Amino acid sequence: MPNEKFIENLSKFTKISKSKIQEYLTSNDLSNLFEHPETMDITQNQLKNLKNLLKLNSFYSRVSNYKEYKFEKTTDMVDYLDSHFYSKFDKEYFLTAFLDKENKLLGIETISTGTVNASIVHPRDVFKQALIYKADKIVLSHNHPSGEPAPSNEDLRITERLENVGKLFNITVLDHIIIGKNDYYSFKEKGHIVADTTIEKTSNKFHKTLYEKDVEKFSSLLNKITKIPKTELKNILRETTVKNFIQSPELYLNKKKDINSINMLKDISLRYNNASYLASPKIREPNDLQDYVNDKYKNMDKIDVVMFLDTKNKIINSSIIPENLSNDDKIAFIMKNAILHDSNSYALATKDKSLPSSTNIDRINEIQDISSKSKLVGINLIDKIDIKLYSGVSYKQMNFLEEKNHYKASPKKMSMEDRFKNAIAEAEKRNNNQEKSKTTKNKDHQL
Repeated sequence: MPNEKFIENLSKFTKISKSKIQEYLTSNDLSNLFEHPETMDITQNQLKNLKNLLKLNSFYSRVSNYKEYKFEKTTDMVDYLDSHFYSKFDKEYFLTAFLDKENKLLGIETISTGTVNASIVHPRDVFKQALIYKADKIVLSHNHPSGEPAPSNEDLRITERLENVGKLFNITVLDHIIIGKNDYYSFKEKGHIVADTTIEKTSNKFHKTLYEKDVEKFSSLLNKITKIPKTELKNILRETTVKNFIQSPELYLNKKKDINSINMLKDISLRYNNASYLASPKIREPNDLQDYVNDKYKNMDKIDVVMFLDTKNKIINSSIIPENLSNDDKIAFIMKNAILHDSNSYALATKDKSLPSSTNIDRINEIQDISSKSKLVGINLIDKIDIKLYSGVSYKQMNFLEEKNHYKASPKKMSMEDRFKNAIAEAEKRNNNQEKSKTTKNKDHQL
C-alpha cells in the first residue's frame, strides 16, 4: 500500500477521505484507482476531482515534451498522441492527427469510439476531417484496451485501405501508431507503411497557436486544482517552460503552500506513472487462477473471489464477494463491478479448506446460472475454481463451462498432498520390488 503521505496528498486534492482511500487500497492496486476510478464508492464531485488530476497529468505529458507541435519524425508524436487517450483501458478510440508539409500540427480529432475490443472507423470520416483541415499528411492512431499494442489483422487491413484512399486525395498516411499500456507499435517503423517523408518549408504558424492553447488549458486546470492565481501562472509560463516550472516550482513561486501543492502533485503523478508500469498477470489455464488467488489472498482461509479480465485474459483487478448474498445479488455484484472495470470476461474462485471433495449438483447449477445470466450483459465467465487446502478443482476442466479464447483447461497441477501420496506409493512399490528380489535370490541360492 502507498505511504501515508501519498494518501494524504490524494485526499487533499480529491476531497476523498483518507480512510476511504486506505480501505480501497487494501483490496485494490493503485493502478486500478487511477485507471478505473468509477470502482470507488465516491461522489460525483470527488470522481470529477480525481479525473481532473488524471487530465492534468495528460496535459503535462503533452506540453512538457514539446516546445511547439512540429515533429521531425512520426514517432516523436507518441507522447503527444498518448496524452489524448484519457481512458485507454475502457474501449478503443481512433484518432487522427493532421499535419502540413513541414510536419506541423494542424489539429487532432477523435474519429470514432468503439467497444472494449474493437474500433470501427470509416475512410469517409477520416478524410472529411483531413479535407477540412487542408492537411497534406495524416498520422493515424488508436489504443488497445488490453495494453498490448501488436496490430490485429483488421488493423493491418484498415491501414492499407486508408493509405489507398489517401492517394486519391494526394494526402499521405505517414504512420499508424497503436498505443498500448507502456508501449506503442509504429506501422512506419515496422515497415508496413512506406511513405514519402519529405519535409517542405511552410509559413504556417498554426501549430504554435495549438501549443499555446494547450499550455493555457494546463494552467487553467492547475489553477482549479491548486488555487494558485491564474494570472500568476500565466506570467510564469510566459518566461519559462511548463517542464521547468513543475520541476523547480521554488524558483517561480513565493508562497510555501503553493510550492508544496506543486510538489504534492508531482508525487501523485510519479506514483500514478510508476503504478501503470506494473504488469498484469495473464490467465491461460486453471493453474494460473489457483496461483493468483493463493498468492494474493494467502492470509485468508474462507473467501469467494471474482477476477476481472481484459480481452487478453489479463487480470485488471479482483474483489472479494460479500458473504451471504443470494445468487441474484451475487450476479448483480459481479456484473456491476465487471462493467465499472471495463471487463471483457471474469473468473470466479472459492478458497475454503472445508469444501467437500466432490462438487455437488447445487454448486454446478449455481455457477451455470451465473454464467447464463452474465451473458445477457455480454461479459463471459471463463472458469470457476474451488481451492481446497492443497488443490483446486476447475469447473471448465469438468466441462461445466464453455471453451473461451486464450484459456484452456490444462491438466490439473498436482497438489502437495497428491505428490506426497505418490511419493509414498513409489517408495512402497520399490520396497515390494526389493522384497520380491530378495525372495527370488534366496530361492535361487537354495536351488
